[in-house]
Amino acid sequence: MIGNPYASNLDLNAFYTANSGKISNTFYFWDNTSNSVTTQSGSTTTNVGYAAYNPASQAWVPAPNITSVPAGNTASIGQGFIVKATNTADTSLNFTNDMRVANQGAYFNKSTVNAAEGKFWLQLTSSYGTSNTVVVAYLSQASNTYDQYDSKAIASGSDAFYTLADAQNLIIQGRGNFDINDTVPVGAKHFESGDFVISMIKKEGLFNNGQPVFLHDKVMNTYTNLQGNSYHFTASAGEVSNRFEIVYKDQNVLSVHDDSKKETFEVYRSGEEFVVRNDKNIQSVEVYDASGRMVLQLKDNKTTVNFRLNINGTYVIKAVSAGKEYSRKIIK
Repeated sequence: MIGNPYASNLDLNAFYTANSGKISNTFYFWDNTSNSVTTQSGSTTTNVGYAAYNPASQAWVPAPNITSVPAGNTASIGQGFIVKATNTADTSLNFTNDMRVANQGAYFNKSTVNAAEGKFWLQLTSSYGTSNTVVVAYLSQASNTYDQYDSKAIASGSDAFYTLADAQNLIIQGRGNFDINDTVPVGAKHFESGDFVISMIKKEGLFNNGQPVFLHDKVMNTYTNLQGNSYHFTASAGEVSNRFEIVYKDQNVLSVHDDSKKETFEVYRSGEEFVVRNDKNIQSVEVYDASGRMVLQLKDNKTTVNFRLNINGTYVIKAVSAGKEYSRKIIK
């Protein structure tokens, strides 16, 4: 735990540059206004109410349940924050008058903007009142592997929202120059089952110029451009790290269809049963509900597979036949 010792604001970037050999690249700021979720209380829930700032990426994320993203790159007079010491042999830190600034001086991007650089912030909100934010920053000096431009949360609370790099759960992810073929995995943890929304709440650089940001729901097989649209979905309590990903190509470009042969795979209803059929044996059929939970799995290895569903709703059928994967949406 350290703090700004001056009677003026402290430039966090200058402070990090002077001490980068002794501390990690993430600063954590406690926000005592973040614990406002009344449905989560007692020993069964955990609220980790810290905002985080990465001076290498020059990016903030707010504390959980806070909707607005902090601005600027300074710590106010008397402001305390937490850093991790990386040099146990020397835990002293350097403060100089050059780090003092007279005003907020809010800026994130360089004066000369690289056309392959930009940032966007995504927020996950729940029907029971929680919200969590992540930022993805494309920076010429960063890489797509876990490095100093990436930040983890100080701890994981009862609800969480993160992107992944090298199997690390990140709330700030720095990546190299933007590539339209890039893919960013997205994970989430829910304390309660409910309705959820993923939306873009802030953008900079190339994303301010309209570059699409598609959220791919791999269970529902949908692509939603978060530039101007939010994605609504239902999910059960628990954690899932393989349902969502961020991509940047239009959904019509993401797949190449071979129209030279007629598609023989089909799913249809026959009375009270659903039928999955192909001209080749179907090795497996999986049925998922709208929350992404698998409710049925069949491995009949036949050209026709029949099944019933007891509860009304929207479902996604995933099948494998002759080494090819198929996906269809059905409604009961």
